[in-house]
Amino acid sequence: MATPPPGLDLLVIAEHLEDVTGTVVGGYVCIERRNRPWRVLPLIAVDEDTLTTEGDYRYDRKTGQPLFESEQFSLHPLTQERLEYLMIAEALKAAEKIKVNVLTPEEKEEFLPAARLILGLATRLGQGGPSRLFKGLRTARDRSPK
Repeated sequence: MATPPPGLDLLVIAEHLEDVTGTVVGGYVCIERRNRPWRVLPLIAVDEDTLTTEGDYRYDRKTGQPLFESEQFSLHPLTQERLEYLMIAEALKAAEKIKVNVLTPEEKEEFLPAARLILGLATRLGQGGPSRLFKGLRTARDRSPK
């Protein structure tokens, strides 16, 4: 496996997942926190018993359990499923930071399909609640004579 360049983002990792993962120096792994994917980190050292990630955190090679005091963290292979979980989490965080008023018309057009998908999914999941944009508006049924 070729050593991936430093600072790979999740989209690049997703494109080259099989090439940049594995239990070799430079290979990316997934750190889970409370049994959920939390971070993607490269391995900086590997031996027959331990895997060491960036930040010098050591994990048992066989179990993925930390060799430091922690009940929250564990190391796992970076799989497609874990990467997709992290991509969704990062996309939702990134979307919160996008300022609509500074987007160009082209950027708005590019973002609109994602906005429709997110709103549709949130509504289907019951997390789309009444929008603040419509508070106080009455529906045609509300205006009809009783």
